Amino acid sequence: MPSEMSQPDWFTTHAAIITAVATILYFVTTALLWHQTKRSADAATSSAKAAKESAEVASALHRPFIGLESRATESLASNRVWKFPVELRNYGTLPATHVDASFEFHTESPPESRYHLQMMDGPTSAEIFPSSAYEIDLQPAIPTETQSKAASGQKYLVLTVRATYCAPDARKFEYKADARLDLVSKRFVVLKSDTRAL
Repeated sequence: MPSEMSQPDWFTTHAAIITAVATILYFVTTALLWHQTKRSADAATSSAKAAKESAEVASALHRPFIGLESRATESLASNRVWKFPVELRNYGTLPATHVDASFEFHTESPPESRYHLQMMDGPTSAEIFPSSAYEIDLQPAIPTETQSKAASGQKYLVLTVRATYCAPDARKFEYKADARLDLVSKRFVVLKSDTRAL
């Protein structure tokens, strides 16, 4: 009968089917294994990237941070030399080396904007340890009329500080701050400040 298969034909047919099924299972298993390997590799890459970012953040925070502090002046009376005690304080975790700073006084009023009064040099090549400060008494030569207007609030007395400094590992930074004389507390209050890496 033609519908009956001989023993060798049956074996060949079933062997071909089993081979085809095994090949499909092998392909599916390989695809799943590849997918899991890719997920594992992506997770490892993501983990390495996070570790690198964490190390960069820790490194960025482990450095000197210079900031301006002002203490109250004794008097804002006219016809006297005004003395402003200020500090460049290191709020960071490492010493600030090669600190160079300058202090610029100017006035501000609505009609004239800024008017330069005087530039004063601060420290050069100073070193400020963490939680320490470089203290200086600034005594600008301010004309009597300008003193009167600043003391009465007709003009604002503004101090601009610029400082460059290094970390012990030679990273360089620049600090800039604008501070305005507050007539109630008789000290300079920081309006804005910025530190950037050089």
